[in-house]
Amino acid sequence: MSIDINKSYSKEYVILQVNNISEIRKVVHDFDKVFKPSLSERLIDLNEYAEKLYKKAMVFVAVKENKYIGFVAFYANDTKDNVAYLTQIGVNEKSQDRSVGKSLLDLCIRISKNKGMASMKLEVFNYNIKGIKFYQKHGFYFSGNASSQSIYMVKKLK
Repeated sequence: MSIDINKSYSKEYVILQVNNISEIRKVVHDFDKVFKPSLSERLIDLNEYAEKLYKKAMVFVAVKENKYIGFVAFYANDTKDNVAYLTQIGVNEKSQDRSVGKSLLDLCIRISKNKGMASMKLEVFNYNIKGIKFYQKHGFYFSGNASSQSIYMVKKLK
């Protein structure tokens, strides 16, 4: 499988895959506070989460001037149901509304399609209206309640 991860991205930044545990830990810690509530407020241990991502997920970062400005982590390994799962996508505040999130999401979708995934699923907090609108704009639709505080959204890939 060959995927051009830099295809159609801005000249302002480059998107790179993160393949080692120490860099994934750095990414998770660097973006902890981008999320509301933060990852550390929701998760038991950021290092354990980074380990899980390292073992099972694909992680990409958007880099501008040697600094991480965005990241995405997703799973495209469910060969039984062929459902990819977008677990995290975050862009630092200064880089929002510059298509960084769109570029990261487009990459996830392209890779997931290439791996034979039929759909992509995600969970988003009910109050994250900006996130919900972002996902809707990119073809995701409501598919059910995940909890009293969050919903599932799905996008068909085939």
